[in-house]
Amino acid sequence: AALMKHMDMIREFQTIEGMTLMDALDTFQTHSYSFAGIADVILRFAEQVSGATGIPLVRLFGQSPSGFSTGDGDLENYYSRVNTLQERRLRRPLRWLLDISHRSLFGSPLPTDFTFEFNKLWEMSDTDRATMANNVASAIGTLVDRQILPVHAAMTDLRNMADVIGIGGSITDEDIESAKAIWEESESETGPPPTFGNPVSQKPTGDSQPNKSNHHWLLRWFSG
Repeated sequence: AALMKHMDMIREFQTIEGMTLMDALDTFQTHSYSFAGIADVILRFAEQVSGATGIPLVRLFGQSPSGFSTGDGDLENYYSRVNTLQERRLRRPLRWLLDISHRSLFGSPLPTDFTFEFNKLWEMSDTDRATMANNVASAIGTLVDRQILPVHAAMTDLRNMADVIGIGGSITDEDIESAKAIWEESESETGPPPTFGNPVSQKPTGDSQPNKSNHHWLLRWFSG
């Protein structure tokens, strides 16, 4: 009890007055502590938590990426994973709830062509979007020039990618139908000419009497 009272008195005066009271026979020593390496330990612990949750450090702790990394790749992978989970776990239940709401309001099920999209979590930069648009346009143009893809199909593909590349959204159904009609007309003009009557047989003509001698060659019969 006396020892604890003495320790409490030392702690009290160290806190208030900043001095230490000791007996003449007491020995006073100071010990220094090094915090080197604690930052690495905390970083490793944060990386373990980030790996367990699947959330990058820049998103989970707001930690700026180090070195030459910008963190964009980690965020893109994370947002892609979230979008995958949305499609896998939420689309069917949400559609089921929307179908119930539609039946309650209108007395009929959802239309067969009804669909919905989740909000985008990742937006490409203007430079990346322009680069992708140029690559897509070049690839589609090459397929059209080589007559591998008709113009109306290329227009449909371009419109379907309008949300990603930023071009092609103004293409209408009328534009696609017009291009399809022009393509079908050009195909009919460049196709092979129609045939009339029975086609010419490609089988060689044979002798009707191959075992007879050729005495009366004018009376010989040949069958096709």
